[in-house]
Amino acid sequence: MDNPMKRFLILLLAAVLLVPSAAFADDKNLKAAEKLFRTYMHYEDRFDPRLADLYADNALISTRMVDAATGDVETLHIPPTRYREMIREHINLARREKDKGRYAAIRYTEEGDNVRIRADRQSLRDNYTAPLTLLVGPNPDGEWVILEEFSEIRR
Repeated sequence: MDNPMKRFLILLLAAVLLVPSAAFADDKNLKAAEKLFRTYMHYEDRFDPRLADLYADNALISTRMVDAATGDVETLHIPPTRYREMIREHINLARREKDKGRYAAIRYTEEGDNVRIRADRQSLRDNYTAPLTLLVGPNPDGEWVILEEFSEIRR
């Protein structure tokens, strides 16, 4: 083991293997965020109106509406109470139109006590992929909820 490069690679490999979650100071936050996002995807996939209950009372909701024909962009800021109503009102329409999403390139980044989730959402009905960003964290009761959502819709 006189080769310095070989020693360096062994030390690097050992460091990676011995620190499984170096990106997260608190592994329970990562697990809570992953669980919440799995629930989010589960509810969306099954057109479950409980999806609306995952949002904090003071959540920040922004949606970019992109007109595919003109490229025009409009950003909507939706109050969380209205957003919850919209989810519940339109869940059956989404079911009839088979408006589902599939998620890829899911990434988690710790931000203090919260976790930012970034993913690419593929709209199966409209056949496009757009970014989705959620900030999730504990509410005052300690239950993990969606604190922010930034999404994009292309029409």
